[in-house]
Amino acid sequence: MAKTSMEIVMSDDLKRRLSAAAEKTGKTVQEFAQEALYTYVEDIEDGVVSDVALSEEGLTYILPEGERVAGLEHSIYEASRKTA
Repeated sequence: MAKTSMEIVMSDDLKRRLSAAAEKTGKTVQEFAQEALYTYVEDIEDGVVSDVALSEEGLTYILPEGERVAGLEHSIYEASRKTA
């Protein structure tokens, strides 16, 4: 999988907190930030799946089916996480 980089502008306080949290977990700042972003994106994607399920009156989906209906094939973003 191709990798890319980006620059993020943040306050000095957030940078300090990010560095401290990374150190406490034994990770580099880059590893910690990448993991935090994956978790945040997955939470947003889960919310999209929930919204789709709630908008379809009378229908209930198990998570993988809900992801498919919402256009969020879990295997796609899980594979990208493992290769990052």
